[in-house]
Amino acid sequence: MNKLKKWLISTLAAATLIAGSIILTKQKEESIKKEPIVLERTINFDNPQITLNDAFNSCKPEHLSEVIYDPDFKKSDDYIRKKFVGHSRRLIEGYLEQARIGAPGHALCVADIFEDVGDGKKRIAFARANITNSPEVLCPADLENAIYHEDIHAGEARHGYHFGGKIIRSKELAELFNKGEIRTGVIRAIGELDAYASQIERAEKTERKPSPIHIISATTNLYQVYSIIEKALTKNTLKPLEKKYAEEKIRRHKNAIETLKNFNSKN
Repeated sequence: MNKLKKWLISTLAAATLIAGSIILTKQKEESIKKEPIVLERTINFDNPQITLNDAFNSCKPEHLSEVIYDPDFKKSDDYIRKKFVGHSRRLIEGYLEQARIGAPGHALCVADIFEDVGDGKKRIAFARANITNSPEVLCPADLENAIYHEDIHAGEARHGYHFGGKIIRSKELAELFNKGEIRTGVIRAIGELDAYASQIERAEKTERKPSPIHIISATTNLYQVYSIIEKALTKNTLKPLEKKYAEEKIRRHKNAIETLKNFNSKN
């Protein structure tokens, strides 16, 4: 058994005991509410931007230039509007609305547009107001790992999307979406599988470990997303390029995914 599998199994087993319930279920909230995990909150958000800066410097993300605290969406709205100069107002408002819809479940996000994918530039991540009281960010290591999650998304936006042996960027990517050859929701879900699995793999390697609740959240989300994608692959409901994209991500994180599947089947 490799090092990642040993660490992940021991971590999941410990987290299960702490939670007093089986994790990796379809409804994470219901599982946790059965016997709430009580852990000390050691992170200080008196000045959110300073806390984000400290975590950013400790994390040392490769594809992010900065993380900006943006509780009222003003900074990300300005960023998107500048990116969409020359585009229709309807398109711009659509992007702005999507950012707000996703905010409750995403305390951090990378704002990007298809036309810029693969331009080689680092991205900016925006932190929402709920980052300051997130139950999944209890200590500095949790925040660092959450930033790393966004760095995975930023890396793909920076260099392009891998579909099998081909990397697709910019206008070609936008055209595929417009033609319906790939679907936004599917690609986002597969991208989340990549980011959650990367979070877990990073947590095993770092000296400062994230809190048990952070690991529970990441593993639960990974398993949920993987289960949906696996079902789509089995039923052959993915389009050809979506299938290539999914298979590459699953292959990249094979050890973590297989460990989670085995652990969940035994519990």
